[in-house]
Amino acid sequence: MFVGRVLYGIKIALTLLVSAIVFLKISSAKYKPTDVVKEHEDGGEVVPEMSISAYDKLHVKKFLKSQVMSTAITLGIHYKFNFVQPLYIQFVMSMIALYDWNLFQIYILNRTGTHDKALKRPFESAQKAPGFMESMNKKLQEANDQADKKQK
Repeated sequence: MFVGRVLYGIKIALTLLVSAIVFLKISSAKYKPTDVVKEHEDGGEVVPEMSISAYDKLHVKKFLKSQVMSTAITLGIHYKFNFVQPLYIQFVMSMIALYDWNLFQIYILNRTGTHDKALKRPFESAQKAPGFMESMNKKLQEANDQADKKQK
């Protein structure tokens, strides 16, 4: 149990540290005034035209909000039911999410949108691809349909 808590503490500290570094790098980056992100739709909401710096800061805030929500849920499960497994799972999933984060790729790993299409702004919305729950619900529905056919 102690190891899980330590790993989870490292995950929280690392996530906050990397987010702060990315935010500081965004603030210190020098973009041309003509470098803007065009108006687009992101997850059902319309994002107005804005500078690259403002767009990246918006994505840092979204990333931190998602990390805070997953942390609150995981710690709630751990506290209420004394489960340790969610701490390990969330540690691994957060490290994968941190590595896959577009701004981590751009500002920490120094990759550019010219080499990787996924790093071009505006970033592709995660809503376009079916998520884990949607694919599981589809599989569950297919299994229920097959079970219904067998009963008839």
